[in-house]
Amino acid sequence: MLPLRPHDEVLRVDGSAVERDAGGWAFCWSEPDVNSVIEHRFVKTTDEVIASGPAGAMTADELEALARAIERDPSSLPWCRERRLLESIVADDREGVRAALAAMGAADGSASRADPTTVTVNDVREPILTLALGVAAWQVARDLILRGERLAPPPASSWDATSYALAALDGSDGALEVLHHLLARRALAPVGGRLRLVRSPRIVHALIDGGAQPDAHEPASPTLGGFLDDATPLAVAVVQSDPQGPERLDVAAALLERGASLETRDGQGRTALIVAVRWGQAGPVRWLLDRGANVECAADRHGRTPRSLALERPDDSSSRLLLASHR
Repeated sequence: MLPLRPHDEVLRVDGSAVERDAGGWAFCWSEPDVNSVIEHRFVKTTDEVIASGPAGAMTADELEALARAIERDPSSLPWCRERRLLESIVADDREGVRAALAAMGAADGSASRADPTTVTVNDVREPILTLALGVAAWQVARDLILRGERLAPPPASSWDATSYALAALDGSDGALEVLHHLLARRALAPVGGRLRLVRSPRIVHALIDGGAQPDAHEPASPTLGGFLDDATPLAVAVVQSDPQGPERLDVAAALLERGASLETRDGQGRTALIVAVRWGQAGPVRWLLDRGANVECAADRHGRTPRSLALERPDDSSSRLLLASHR
């Protein structure tokens, strides 16, 4: 579910060696395969390098050295500027991003942009604010918001822009500041259903303070994979404590503290306990029972109650716990 981006994935390099060649410049690198190593060698003329950059993926320092080797100012070459911008975003280097945007002619962000500024990541154009959120570059993200960069979804994904941003934000001071700026600029609507994507109690409190309803289950969240798409935020937080860790229970506790109910029904008429029993793990069921969840609640829209689900699935640890606790 989480949109977090490993830095080495974003900053992929091939370890290209550059050699002068009779035809211009040769770019050589090795790529491990299942049972062997594939050797690559591409030759480009100087004009081809100037027009489209080198073959293979190189660091900003390597690209700038190449630019000087072909007697060009690195700031005049788009492929140099973009790689420097990309590395500055991942490093959360505000000054580096400002300098790179200035070199690209995109530094004036006083007015809202019609289209987001993008940068190439592994051959795909990505909005730079979206990328900053995905790599937890909070200082850069704050600067970009203040400069007028528009929140946008990642390319070729099922995420919408708001859901992606909320799922990316952690509980750090930097993330909380980014959220406050997004809310202040109305770049992000505090819609209750999206609380199911939040992974920090601090973000929960900020969104509810901004108007999000803790029990809302609309809109659905297709990135959760069907079963949890329209579950309540409380149900999602509790059951995801199993694969994602106990910090999700801190989110559930924050939701209860801010007014969420154990007995609220989601889009399928399910309470959090019905969802947890169906999930199949004992931990979420125990957490809800300890807080007074009603085992004898009315059935959901499919005619299922916590007890009937447990009887249908007697081998699940969630079922064994519920049936043992309420004979």
